[in-house]
Amino acid sequence: FAVQSGTSGTDQLAVPAMIIDANSRISLSNNDSGAQNTIFGKSAGNLLTSGCDENVIIGDLAMDAADGTESYNVCIGSGAMGAVDEGSNEANSNVAIGAGALTGGIVGSSSLSGNIAIGAFALDATSTNPLIGTIAIGYSALGALTSGANNVAMGYQAMSTATTALNSVSIGRWSMKNVKAAVAADGCIAIGASSLYGNSSNDTTIGGSIAIGSASLYALQTGIGNIGIGYTSLTALTTGVGNTAVGYAAMATNVDGSYNTAVGYESLYTFEADTANHGQNTGVGYQSGKFISTGTGNTFLGYKSGLGITGTPLLGNGNTTVGQEAGLLLQGAAAGNTLLGSNAGVAITTGT
Repeated sequence: FAVQSGTSGTDQLAVPAMIIDANSRISLSNNDSGAQNTIFGKSAGNLLTSGCDENVIIGDLAMDAADGTESYNVCIGSGAMGAVDEGSNEANSNVAIGAGALTGGIVGSSSLSGNIAIGAFALDATSTNPLIGTIAIGYSALGALTSGANNVAMGYQAMSTATTALNSVSIGRWSMKNVKAAVAADGCIAIGASSLYGNSSNDTTIGGSIAIGSASLYALQTGIGNIGIGYTSLTALTTGVGNTAVGYAAMATNVDGSYNTAVGYESLYTFEADTANHGQNTGVGYQSGKFISTGTGNTFLGYKSGLGITGTPLLGNGNTTVGQEAGLLLQGAAAGNTLLGSNAGVAITTGT
């Protein structure tokens, strides 16, 4: 069947505007074996049988393997939900919009239901694995996920290399983009461009990490329970446990220290542990403890409390400063000082 582009005379010999051949599939609830399906595209819904009902299938090879009772799905795009076959269970109520979105295989004894994949190649590695209620929005979002569950990824290539992530939320371009396949990324939250970006070669476990802000926890490879909230907070951390950084560039240069808390703009900004997992520092306030280097067990509370200087960063341990600009110039080997009150010990540099 062909519809010509012309209407009369020699125009009838023009190139056809539309050709429908044996591979073309058009059904408005009246031309397939199921009920109330809408189908348009080459080989779209090609194997639908009685019981495959109320699907919307638009695009070349979209939902081309469904042959049981797959129902209530929306597939728009070339190959959307391609190769998905419910097997002995179900593949129902999914939304796949975009070329190659939510492609799969024979689901078998598990279920592929209630998932949303919007964007070219979003959630396209499900194969025969079960997935329920997973959301992937953006080009290649969750593009490698196989057996992971209960994840939400929104953004260009968000969580695109993770295969077994669980219970995680990734929002923003490249958020959790490079988390290594098979890594235990359980209960992570990444919100912001390149937040919790990861390393596809070295990650081991990053469970329970929270990164909110562009490039926060960008480099994390190993360590649970780290929290970075604010632009570039904890951005350099690769290996560490139990660090909390809240504020613009808070604890931004810490690579492998642990058990530190920095709250405030550039708090503990230059800290880097002398030995992996050392730390136990606390800074609360604008630029509190900003120029600490390898010191451990220090506490700085207040505006510029324990600020230090850039040329001779603080190496000492066990200092406590409480108050605005208390211990303002502590530096070098200064250790064991207790300074309480606004401007307390403001002139002390390397004392103990």
